[in-house]
Amino acid sequence: MNHRQPEYALEAAPLRYAVKRVPIDMEKALQVPGARYYYGRASLSEAELKAAALDYAEVDHFRYEFTSVRGGDILFFYSEEFYTATNAEIIKKAWQTAGRADMLCAVPLKKAKKRGAFARQKMKRLTESCAEHFAGQPLELWLYLCSVVRMQKCLPYVNRLKLGKYKLLVVFNDACPTENMMVQFFQAKGIKTATLQHGAYAVAQKEPKTLNESIVGLKSTIADCFLAWNHITVEQGKSFGIPEERFRVLGQPKYIGMLSPAVVASSDTGVFGVVLTGPGNEEENPALIAAANNIAEKFNLQYRLRYHPYMSTDTYNGLVDARFCLGPVPSSESVMHYADAVDFTIVGNSSVFTELAYLGKRVYYYRPPQGLDQFSDVDECGFYDVVQLEALLKAELPMSTALRRRIGGPADPQAAYRAFFSECISGFE
Repeated sequence: MNHRQPEYALEAAPLRYAVKRVPIDMEKALQVPGARYYYGRASLSEAELKAAALDYAEVDHFRYEFTSVRGGDILFFYSEEFYTATNAEIIKKAWQTAGRADMLCAVPLKKAKKRGAFARQKMKRLTESCAEHFAGQPLELWLYLCSVVRMQKCLPYVNRLKLGKYKLLVVFNDACPTENMMVQFFQAKGIKTATLQHGAYAVAQKEPKTLNESIVGLKSTIADCFLAWNHITVEQGKSFGIPEERFRVLGQPKYIGMLSPAVVASSDTGVFGVVLTGPGNEEENPALIAAANNIAEKFNLQYRLRYHPYMSTDTYNGLVDARFCLGPVPSSESVMHYADAVDFTIVGNSSVFTELAYLGKRVYYYRPPQGLDQFSDVDECGFYDVVQLEALLKAELPMSTALRRRIGGPADPQAAYRAFFSECISGFE
């Protein structure tokens, strides 16, 4: 039986991929150095990576849902890569703000299903054709195969799109391989592209060594417009050599529909929070917990630990002082609900810092003596050691409005995003 060939081409040489005959730079899309660091830290063996690749090739965990709006001039795209329900809601908020816009979004399947025999056979041939090129590099092979599989799943929708009607493509994070590939494809078609900001970024380094610098790093962005949360991101982008005109400071889309409070809120629960950092910066966490133990005892307080979503909530059980620690914050609890339950927060290199600034909460930023410093020039609320933290707590000075705007971004992100999308529909200058 002759199968109709899908409209994509995988060239004979590995790492060459084309979408509807448009060449895609896979080296740019894969961001292997940062991924190698991340998965290396996760201690995934070569056998586990190969098993994961096989599972990804044979079993489907997501489908794609396309929503079209009459007269849609903008296309929003969110892939299954690093999918979370929270992130899906964030890009949907931006999409709804745009008004005349279509959406292509990954949706988790309630029950995983096996791919068809033809698709599995094609992946087997693809794996074999790449095996020699990736000899001894199972991670690179796994990343490449997964990225190609994801892109192929989007192709039936891409094939049906009337590309000529779109003036802008918006992706959730163009550092993710699938979304990076989609951005490359639309750019080749002469369509403007934009990426939302995901997370807080690190200062520039000569070579990407961590997940923050590469997978979720500014160095990876290729979209025409980077829709930044705040001016700190713009400053960091310039240190990576990204022209300032590529940035638009629009605020945090997570808080579209909510205005930032005019004043810093205060409460008196006797409980503070500790926001721990995730993969790539976790060496800061013991120092944060030690500081929490110290000030809890000195000021007669208790504290709660908020873990990064990718970390187990028992990781630091051996470091916390049970006399003061009330346990971990449930992973399902939003930053807003968490912030309302504590008097103040100490935080490391985490994007939660920007959210707390936007929400008008008391927050103090730990600046590690070594490693990455994602928020430069925050002296009025930054500390290097417990002595400095104690001084900040005794002073009880609220964060200045200027610093709140610099960290938390515009007070009305809905108005900022709406104005940007209206500009896109009217036509870029």
